[in-house]
Amino acid sequence: MRKACRCNLLSLARHLLRKARTEQTGNARDLLGVTDGVAPLMKYLKSILWAGLLLAITAPGAFADVTLWEWALNINGTAHASNDPAFPTALPSNVSTTAGWQWNTQDPSTPNHSLGTIAVQFDSPGTYFVAAYFSYAINEVWTNETGIAVGTPAQGLSWEMADAQTGPIYYDVTHAAPGTPLPNLTSPFGTGNPFTGPIPGLAQRLDFTVNSGYVATVSFTWGLNPPSGFYLQQHDPGELGPPSDLYFQSTADIHPAIGAVPEPGSWLLFATVLAGVSTCLIKRHKH
Repeated sequence: MRKACRCNLLSLARHLLRKARTEQTGNARDLLGVTDGVAPLMKYLKSILWAGLLLAITAPGAFADVTLWEWALNINGTAHASNDPAFPTALPSNVSTTAGWQWNTQDPSTPNHSLGTIAVQFDSPGTYFVAAYFSYAINEVWTNETGIAVGTPAQGLSWEMADAQTGPIYYDVTHAAPGTPLPNLTSPFGTGNPFTGPIPGLAQRLDFTVNSGYVATVSFTWGLNPPSGFYLQQHDPGELGPPSDLYFQSTADIHPAIGAVPEPGSWLLFATVLAGVSTCLIKRHKH
């Protein structure tokens, strides 16, 4: 709403300036009741324009609008995508999101609608991977944005940043397979940071193992504040407003299942300890 008000004010000011320059002197004098010539009118209108620019830059809590344009999610070899008929859009039941997340894309009318966390749950033992790709636009303009990897990835975590249209990043996620992590680079622009390209695409992948009696929750989080640990950062230098940033992080939380049945080794250990305690109690009783 704040951005809409600022844009409307700026549009009005620019329209009035153009009108004052192009209309005849008599009409310009009538505009806004100014009767002393065009010069005072122009000065007044310029004041409106500069006030609008100042409001756009300094408004409390100002932040550029964020729009999700494309996504892809590959869960252990099964890909899902937003705008590709080759892959289904519907996601399995073990995928959940935080409140406010929307999978629909290219909807600038609801800015910041796809910020939050996507979680994928694994309840069965096995070796898995999950890869996620996203292409966001900050302030509805993406040609001036950059990306950078911050920190050191944890074991099993890989990443990639590339142009969403011409780079290999979309293919690397949708066609991901076991044992093929992402390249940890800003392809096809070399191995350095930061990434600079016409349409930014960011991806992360987690490879992990779930043992018997354990569950895993893989999370992909997009937010407006830098997290701790490793993350990818997408930066917009700012147009009318201040510079803005998005932060992309992934984590894998593996923990014992609630009410899980102990493994055979755990039962054997428990039986051994119980037998030892019983022997001690019997000996103490005899003495």
